[in-house]
Amino acid sequence: FFFHMAEKKPSGSQSLYAKVSAASDINDPKYDPFRRHDVPWLSFREVVKTIIAICFLPVKIIFCIWWLTVYGVFVKLGTMGEKNPKDPPTKWGRFWASGILDTFKWANFKLTDWFTFSIGYPFIKSFGDNSMVCKETGEKANIIVSNHSSYLDIFLLMTASEDVPGFVAKSEVQKVPLFGWISHFWRCIYVDRAGTPGAKSVTEQIHERAISHDYPPIVVFPEGTTTNNLFVLPFKTGAFVGGHAVKPVAIKYPYKYFSPAWESCKAPYHILRMFLQIYNECEIYWLPVYVPNEEEKENPSLYAKNVREAILQVAQLNDAKSSLEVFLFYLSICCLLILMIG
Repeated sequence: FFFHMAEKKPSGSQSLYAKVSAASDINDPKYDPFRRHDVPWLSFREVVKTIIAICFLPVKIIFCIWWLTVYGVFVKLGTMGEKNPKDPPTKWGRFWASGILDTFKWANFKLTDWFTFSIGYPFIKSFGDNSMVCKETGEKANIIVSNHSSYLDIFLLMTASEDVPGFVAKSEVQKVPLFGWISHFWRCIYVDRAGTPGAKSVTEQIHERAISHDYPPIVVFPEGTTTNNLFVLPFKTGAFVGGHAVKPVAIKYPYKYFSPAWESCKAPYHILRMFLQIYNECEIYWLPVYVPNEEEKENPSLYAKNVREAILQVAQLNDAKSSLEVFLFYLSICCLLILMIG
């Protein structure tokens, strides 16, 4: 997409980057976790594949609308009689949020499989045990920590998880039609970047979820932003404060032509091109429940570092030292260069 333009040099001996001092380090390795490596959409192979995929697009859209309609009915049924969406869900509510999806579990089929099929993920490879209970100690985790590469992570974890979890999401998600309603139903935790006076911090809310199993599991993406699925950024410590057991998960998106990762391209382009793939691949690795030792309980940074190391080893991703701030700076440079090219 247009962020590829930022990496192209114009004809002539002088680089475009020489005109912008802030962009002089655009090729710095610290930006590698945020670069895309897609095959151009206008390449011959991609054009042919797109033409074929267009034939299946109406079917995908119909399945997607059908599933969202059906799940919307489930949400309506599950919220009947609910007084406060912030309270722990009732057994009735959890049945419609998660239990109903396992109706055909005996046939190795979940109703969410229809949705993942419609968005182009008919084959999700899941490795390991998705149980939230530690086999050695019997301790149950209520926090899932995962690397983060795309908005797709949410839908694919919804399908692969033993029990549909909630997520730590931006507060703006609450305003998205249908998905905001569903996020309340899942008991998501919202990050209020504006800092509403008197509001509990995200760390406090995660701590409450960790000790209250009346709530569904909560998924935390400790990197704080998305990458291109080739790297894992340093973990923030919010999910590890308090020393509660966590369930580490690694998500990988093997691809040849178009990356499902969503780190530096516009959402409409990403969604359209993803729908116009014949199919996409996803691998989810469920690591054993991680119960911290005493040293890790006293040192959340050490705990976060060790869990991150486990995810890196299992997923065979690259270690990155970048941060959300580096990512935002990279985007600002790309936008500046695009304006200059234009």
